[in-house]
Amino acid sequence: MRTPEVSRLVSEADDIVGYRLYLDLLGDAVAGKKLHRYELGEEEARVRAALDLAASGRRVALISSGDAGIYALATLVFEMLDSPVRADWRRIEVMAAPGAPGALGVRGLGGGRMELVDNGVSTTPESTIAALEALAAPAAP
Repeated sequence: MRTPEVSRLVSEADDIVGYRLYLDLLGDAVAGKKLHRYELGEEEARVRAALDLAASGRRVALISSGDAGIYALATLVFEMLDSPVRADWRRIEVMAAPGAPGALGVRGLGGGRMELVDNGVSTTPESTIAALEALAAPAAP
């Protein structure tokens, strides 16, 4: 779901970079814009293309999906900006504009009240959590 801020940023962009399906879902919102389509698994290439375009002076919207800071591409953008690879990337102004989870859109359909509550139950397998914790643990001396 797009927020008004996201819609505005997409409308102001010259170039739209993203996974091909997400660009298709934008429909008329990207009519007349230069689209840069990528496949799943090409996240780093997407970010690199967006940064290169922005460094050349283009207004770029990098379209992604997922939980901000977890699966979304903003984290990768800032990691790549922090790398010493491209000094011209450091001049780029980056704005991260989150969309709205679909559950919030559904709320308005029924006219009722809906609250999202974190019940503390994780659907991530214990083995995955353990592997991530092991990676995050400081190395033994």
